[in-house]
Amino acid sequence: MMLRLSSIVVLALVLAACGEDDEAAVRSDDVPSTSGTGTEPGPPGGDLPFGLQRCPAEMTLVSAPEDWYRDEPVYIANEMPVEQVRAWAVDQPGFEDIWIDREHNGWLSVAFSEGAEARQAELEERFPGVGVVAVPVEWTEAELVALRDEAFGAMEDAGFQVGGSHGVHTGLVEVWVGELIEERLAPLAPFAGPRLCVTGVEPEDVIRPGPQPESGDGWRLLGTDRTGASYRTGIATTDEQYAALWRQAGLDGEPPSVGFDDEVVIWFGAVYGSGCEIRMDDVVFDLERRIVHGDFVIPGVHQGCNDDANPEAYVVAVERSALPEAPFDVQLDADDPPAGAPEERTTVTEDLRSPGATIPG
Repeated sequence: MMLRLSSIVVLALVLAACGEDDEAAVRSDDVPSTSGTGTEPGPPGGDLPFGLQRCPAEMTLVSAPEDWYRDEPVYIANEMPVEQVRAWAVDQPGFEDIWIDREHNGWLSVAFSEGAEARQAELEERFPGVGVVAVPVEWTEAELVALRDEAFGAMEDAGFQVGGSHGVHTGLVEVWVGELIEERLAPLAPFAGPRLCVTGVEPEDVIRPGPQPESGDGWRLLGTDRTGASYRTGIATTDEQYAALWRQAGLDGEPPSVGFDDEVVIWFGAVYGSGCEIRMDDVVFDLERRIVHGDFVIPGVHQGCNDDANPEAYVVAVERSALPEAPFDVQLDADDPPAGAPEERTTVTEDLRSPGATIPG
């Protein structure tokens, strides 16, 4: 649950708004590349209060009739003539958007809200040998933008944070509401329909705010503060090592007493993105994988978290009897450390389950 958050914080954690940047489909230097297609976009829904529907986990993207496609050409990278096709398309009646369809050999999809069959014939004549199709859509970008703005405005008027996007290639306005409860869904009731979908967190999945636990099975908290280094861990088996580890964690005051006959000390140099403060709910002793790691959570509901790496130190005493067989690793969470942060993992080669056993240093 660190900045990668396994990555919880990178954060997109989690809980990030679905969809692409609103302008992505119309910028000349950033044409969306899609990998899922279909002729009937939109979520299967109405399963939420007020007839609202959830955004699907995998978006269904609109495509042309199958017999408008050919087996060739096949585009591997971005060699398709995007700008040439766009320059022609923007002057045609009913033009709405252009994107790359990876499910159809990387062909260009050009959406038209009117006259798509005529535009298809013109495309074949004007761009012979080019992989491009006219895609008929029953909505316009202007309609989607208006729906998005109205839905966002209703949420903001009700005092709720809101996020999301719209896409001609999906035919959807996606609205992030946070927790999926009636209070937050009610402002969107007037907009329920096939063009709007909702994303958020189920109430049972929300991690509720609460105090930092002081202890758990096999461990007790010695100190915590927003100090020290991020993506770091350490272990101490003597008073001298403990004092050095306490200083390394950046904690003030005298460290609480520890009985090293029965305990060792572990430092978790955790990290969080501002706006998404973390809490350590447990210390996990994974005997099978021979890993000791923290269980870090982000209380509340967040649309996204800043990707700044702020440190938070947790120093705990753990019972020797709870430790895995040597060799074992101490790390921040169950996943491997992220690339570029090998110092996160502390490998212990000594059997510390024996009373008073120590590590060098």
